[in-house]
Amino acid sequence: MTHHEAKAALRAMQHSLEEGSAADQQRERRESEEEEWQRIVETLADHDGPYDPASDPFVQGELAGQQDREAADGIS
Repeated sequence: MTHHEAKAALRAMQHSLEEGSAADQQRERRESEEEEWQRIVETLADHDGPYDPASDPFVQGELAGQQDREAADGIS
């Protein structure tokens, strides 16, 4: 995903929030999605090349935390 594609996805999410009259739980989820798109757009603003979750330190930290929780719970 390129910076321009991420910005377009962010704009679509923002438009969806403005137009929607969804339930509170759905709205919270949409707002979280908007925040994540904003973070990706900001990450790509000074990045040369397409977005790749494998090189995103935030995503990798989330995955490592999930693996740690699963290991602690005995899930493989």
